[in-house]
Amino acid sequence: MRGIQAIITDLQNFQFGGAADEQLSNLADELEEHPESATAIRAVLELFERYPDEDFGMPGPLAHVIERFYGAGYETELELSLRRKPTTLTLWFGNRIVNAKDSCSEHFIDLLSEVAHRANVAENIRTTAQQFVGLHRP
Repeated sequence: MRGIQAIITDLQNFQFGGAADEQLSNLADELEEHPESATAIRAVLELFERYPDEDFGMPGPLAHVIERFYGAGYETELELSLRRKPTTLTLWFGNRIVNAKDSCSEHFIDLLSEVAHRANVAENIRTTAQQFVGLHRP
């Protein structure tokens, strides 16, 4: 088993092309088995931020790995990602938290609303955020 820092470095250096799907799948498999995989949440979200228009699956194996840390750091890292550079995929993650209807739900609907009104965010991202907010606050 490789060290978690080696996996994080691979996530940070990942580039689409060639066998990208296989590489992502292999990284997800490694994270799935690694006892310290929670420390890679930020690197996974930053990967989504670097490639906002790429298809990681819906939501894809990396998403499944990080979502299992809900309540153990995932939601904090997701909030930071939404504040840094929201993407369609990270908005979708935020909406999933809102759908959970638990103690984080209201906070994440507020975050989605903030994204929907930020001038420095691409129009398609603002529109997607508005659509998610509209599902919960008609």
